[in-house]
Amino acid sequence: ETNLPLRIGLLIDTSSSIRTRFQFEQEAAIDFLHTVLRPKTDKAFIISFDAEPELVQDLTGDPIDLAEAIRELRPGGGTTLYDAIYLAAKMKMAKSTDEQGRPFRKLLIVLSDGNDTGSLVTREEALEMARRHDVTVFTVSTSAMPIQYSGRSMELQDPCKVMGQEGDKVLRRYAEATGGTAYCPFNTIDVGRSFERIANELRSQYTITYNPTNKERVRRFREIRISIRRKGLEVHHRPGYYARTEEDEDEDDKTQVDLFGSG
Repeated sequence: ETNLPLRIGLLIDTSSSIRTRFQFEQEAAIDFLHTVLRPKTDKAFIISFDAEPELVQDLTGDPIDLAEAIRELRPGGGTTLYDAIYLAAKMKMAKSTDEQGRPFRKLLIVLSDGNDTGSLVTREEALEMARRHDVTVFTVSTSAMPIQYSGRSMELQDPCKVMGQEGDKVLRRYAEATGGTAYCPFNTIDVGRSFERIANELRSQYTITYNPTNKERVRRFREIRISIRRKGLEVHHRPGYYARTEEDEDEDDKTQVDLFGSG
């Protein structure tokens, strides 16, 4: 589905732990948005999070406005990763169609080391909110120390497993549980390459639909299994969904309260 509109939330960790690599990561995020966003079709918003999450740029299709918001960010205090994901999914990803009634794909791109130090919600509460609104989470870890490439490091198939820190396991959990991908760059140069891979993934996804035999509309997560006949392949997919209830549809029409922190 190369033509499906995108709604992208870019969540940027501005805690003090990423200070040394922050400027490069800012520019990599800006390049990503310039590459991905299509005029009049796609929109994105920016949330920074340190001691609290803050919506620094609301939904827009203008990459210049998004770039300016990213460049104005400065590293601060703690890390409220879970709150940022929870609020982004609840406040900005609740609807599934745009003003013209067209469906769109909902994505969160999280740039963080994954170490939460002060969220009000739990990791699983944030994950459930993302799942409830059919949001796919891609993560780019910032925990790797700057290192030189070696022959061995280039051969590693899954750096998140081989070299990942504790925070990387959290990021991987969000990605795998929503059908996204977790990237663990070896150094700052690889951050930009991780964004490139995400951009390629967004334009090479498929949608498979089916009619469930279970017609009961209750708030329960329904798991989906996709098996592959051909060996040696791996499929990234959403592992399930929440059946929408009449109450969910009523909530879509309610006025949303802005819970994001002010600067």
